[in-house]
Amino acid sequence: MPTPRQFWYIVILKNMGLWPLVDLDMRIGERTGAAFSSSVIEAGVKIMRDMFTFEDASITAGTET
Repeated sequence: MPTPRQFWYIVILKNMGLWPLVDLDMRIGERTGAAFSSSVIEAGVKIMRDMFTFEDASITAGTET
C-alpha cells in the first residue's frame, strides 16, 4: 500500500495524464531512485548524442537493401 506521499504522487500524475516511464515499485528512498535515474539520463543523452540519423546513415525513403 502506498504511503500518503506516494499516493499524492500518483494522484498528481493521473490528473496530468502522465505515468512514470519506469516504475520499479521501490520503497527504499529517494537516493536510490536518484542513483538509478542518473544512469538512465546519462544513457539517454549518450544515445541522443551518438546515434546516427537517417540522413547520417544515408537512408532515404523508399529504398530497400
